[in-house]
Parts: sequence; C-alpha cells; structure tokens
Amino acid sequence: SSSSSSSSDLQAGYTTAISAVGKQGKTSLCLELFERMKQKGVPRSERTFAAMLHACRVGGKWESAVSLFHIMGLQQMHRSRGIYDSVMRVCNQHGRSQTVLALSREMELELGELQEANAKELQDLIIVDSACQNSGKMKPQTLAPEQEQQEQEMEQRRAVLVEEQKLDSLLYSHVVSAALKSGLWERTWQIFERMNALNLPHASFTLSAGIRAAGKLSRWDDALRAYGQAKRAGMLPDRAIYSAMVVVFVQQQNHEGTVQVFNEFLASRTGISKKHMPDIFIFGVAINSFGQLQRWRELTNAYQTFQTAYNRKRSGPPEKLQIDYSLVMQAYRHGYSEGTLHNAATATSDSQKSTSAAADASKPNWRKVLEVFDHMAEIGVSCNLQSYSLAAQAAFNLEKTDLLKELRDQMMRKGLDTNTQPFHSLFKNMQQ
Repeated sequence: SSSSSSSSDLQAGYTTAISAVGKQGKTSLCLELFERMKQKGVPRSERTFAAMLHACRVGGKWESAVSLFHIMGLQQMHRSRGIYDSVMRVCNQHGRSQTVLALSREMELELGELQEANAKELQDLIIVDSACQNSGKMKPQTLAPEQEQQEQEMEQRRAVLVEEQKLDSLLYSHVVSAALKSGLWERTWQIFERMNALNLPHASFTLSAGIRAAGKLSRWDDALRAYGQAKRAGMLPDRAIYSAMVVVFVQQQNHEGTVQVFNEFLASRTGISKKHMPDIFIFGVAINSFGQLQRWRELTNAYQTFQTAYNRKRSGPPEKLQIDYSLVMQAYRHGYSEGTLHNAATATSDSQKSTSAAADASKPNWRKVLEVFDHMAEIGVSCNLQSYSLAAQAAFNLEKTDLLKELRDQMMRKGLDTNTQPFHSLFKNMQQ
C-alpha cells in the first residue's frame, strides 16, 4: 500500500514538473523527465502524456508529439479532445497537413460516436427548454429539493456539453486548415458538413472555407447555403466570408451576384479603412462586374472607395494587376462621377440598375478620364489600346494638343497602330 502510494506520488510529482517546465518551452527537459519516469518504472498516466504533448506544442516538437500520440494508442489510453488539439495544432504550425488529415481519421473513429451522442443530448436539452418556454407556464418561485437538484444538474451538464462542442469545433478547424493547405476541396466540404451534422458552432474561418470549397467544386447552391448559414448565425459583416462568396460568383461568372455581395459588404461598414475593406482582388472583380453590367455610377463609386481605402498609405503599386483601369476610364467617359463613398453600396434600386438613355447621354467627364490615365502611368500599369483611345478622346475634347501629340508618340514607340479609329480622325483633326 505504501509502495503504491509512493508510486502515485512520484507520478504526480513528475507530471507536475513536466507541466511546469513545458509551459516555459523547455521541451527537451520535459522529454528527459518523461524518459526518466520510464527508467524508474514510474507509471505514466494520461495526465502525464497530456502534459508532455502540451510541452511539445509549446516547443514546436511535432515529431515527438506524433510519437507520443501513437504510444498512447498502442497502450490503449484514452486520447481526449485536448490531446488531439495539442498534436494537430503543432503539426499544422509546422506544415504537416497530411499528418493532421491522418489524425482526423483517427479522431472520427475514436471520438466520433461520443461527438454524435453529445450533439443529440444537447439538442434534446434545447428542445426540452424550448417546450417549457412555449408552454406558457410560469416557473415556480421555489422548487422542491429534488427538482432544484435536477435543474442544477441539467444546467451543469449543458455547460459541459457546450464546452465540449467548442473543443470539437476547434479540432475540426485544424482539419479544415490542413485540407485547405493541401488543396483538398472535397475533404474541406466533408468536414464542413460534418460540423453541421454535429451542430458545432462555426468560426468565420470554417464558414468561409466551406463557401470556398463549394465554389471550387462548382456546387453553387451549396455555396449559397453556406453563405445563408453565415447570415443566420450573425457572422456578417465578415471580410473573409464576403470575399469567399465573391470568389464563388467570379468562378460562376455571375456578375450580378458579385456586385450584390460587394455592395452588401460596403453597406455593412460605417467607415472607410483598409482594415475593414475588401482586399484589392475583390475590388478588381467588383469593378469588372460593374463594367460588364454597364453600371457605371456604381463602378466609379467603388473605384473612389478603393482609392480612399488603399492609396493614402500605398507604398507601392500592389493593385496594378487587379484593377481594370480602362473600365474606370470608360465609366467616366459615360459621364459618371463618384458621389458619396458608399453610394455603390446603398444605391441598388431598379432605377440605378437600369440606367436611362438620358443618363448615358450625360456629359463625359474627360478630366477624370485623364486623371485615371495619369494614375496608371504613376503606378507603372501598362496601358492597352482602349486606355489610349479614351485618353486621346479626353485630350482632344479638352483641347490638350500637346498631350494628344505625346499620346501619339507613346503609341508609335510601343508599336500600336495609330491609323485605326478613333486615333486616325483625332490625330488628323489635331493637325488641322
């Protein structure tokens, strides 16, 4: 009995030491203590392994973590959610995506039934609560001791189940991350649906991943369903989710969908800042979609919002491969100037969607056309034939003869044909 007590004390002492040293990142020392336990015949409990795995996670020792994990399996020890979290996390941090995916298969075999049972139990508790609330019966001020104890136990059990669900969500987010890094869209979608089946709470990351996976698999309805799920869960506004949905519409070549989500994103923001704006790629595809739909006023508003959010702190030309500046020039050619910065997000009425003939015939804003052209030169964007065409028309209409000559010379140096229309007529009129 005293020998058993001594062994238990040694085990607790070593485990406490490993835990304390591991938090300091001294993983090598932890491994030495762990090995010393084996040499001295001190039993290593699940708590000891958990402390070692946490130390491996803190110290970045993914190989040691995987080895310890498999030793636990061989010894038929229970591998808890915390164990899986430690080993998956350190493997993901060191780019071992395939290892995480393999671990996820073991997790589903080992914890799958428990996760499903917990999900059902929590759902039953929610149904019971809902039924009680809908019955209209007032809860008595005082309960019988048995009833009060029963309610307390139910509340405690619910709290435990909710915490376990949060841990399960964390575990599946590790798997989603590994699947994304590996480009395994089908696996990403499977994990997303598994989370839904278990009624697990989603983070922004897993929702956007589900949307992206559905888009990559050309499952447009599933992508919209995931987007709707994000809305119902109160996850919006969220940059990652909006951006994922925009990418899906781009893949589908759905310009209406692209601008709808883009406008929803801008409408959800109360201020203009780079942190809360779509990324540059999203601005680019939105501007392209506005152009394809010939919604010029919204295009110029989107462009002005982009300029405000990004160009004030621009240290280089990161946008030059994303923004189709010739479409922006074309919008100003149609006479549209930006108004309030968020008009693009709020003005989506039928009257704006279907631009009238009178609006199309409004006076071209040649000054803005040239401003965009100059900006292209400033950031090093190569001008195409359409850009030169619009710039030449602007220079002609603003009676900037020197600029028109300069544009002609630029085109000739680049080997562009100046004898085609409208260049031939513009340059001929210039000479007259």
